[in-house]
Amino acid sequence: MPEYLVSFTDKMGSDIVVIGGPGWVYSTDEAGFLIQRRKADFYVQVGDDKVMVRAIPHEKFGRHWDLTTETEDSPFNDLAELPVRHTI
Repeated sequence: MPEYLVSFTDKMGSDIVVIGGPGWVYSTDEAGFLIQRRKADFYVQVGDDKVMVRAIPHEKFGRHWDLTTETEDSPFNDLAELPVRHTI
């Protein structure tokens, strides 16, 4: 299964709508679909740690995905700290 290092985001307001890295870009819906179907993994590099990205159903729109690195052990979304390429 392919694995992608996420190095930037695009945002609409404060919401992440696109993630990307060298040579690739996916909308959060595309990436969420790939994660849920176990077709690809995405991660953020935090120091020496590889932090996996999780897909959760969007609160208001059930067929859309939000992406996060939050877990019970770490309630912080590392995606929010990445450079923003575009703000829409």
